[in-house]
Amino acid sequence: MEAVPAHVDIDRLQATLEGVAGTVEVHDLHVWSLTTGHCALSAHAVVDGSVSGDEILAHMAAVCAREFHVDHVTIQLEQQSRRHEEPVH
Repeated sequence: MEAVPAHVDIDRLQATLEGVAGTVEVHDLHVWSLTTGHCALSAHAVVDGSVSGDEILAHMAAVCAREFHVDHVTIQLEQQSRRHEEPVH
C-alpha cells in the first residue's frame, strides 16, 4: 500500500492549496512517491471564478514544488464541489 511521503504534511498541504486566491476548497487530495525524490499529487479544487483557472493551477503547482517538493501535479478544477460523489475510503 502506498502512503503519503514522510516529508509531506498533508493537512498543511491542503490548507496551503485552499489558501490560493480563487480557491474555495480542496478535496480528494492524494500524494504519493513516483520514484525516489519524485512525488505526484492529484486533487480536486473548487474555485469561485474570481481568478482564472490557469493562474490557480500555476500557483498551486509552484507551491507544491517549492514548499512540498511535489513536482508532478494534476488538479481538477470544479465550479461546485463534487465531494459527495467521491467514494469513502
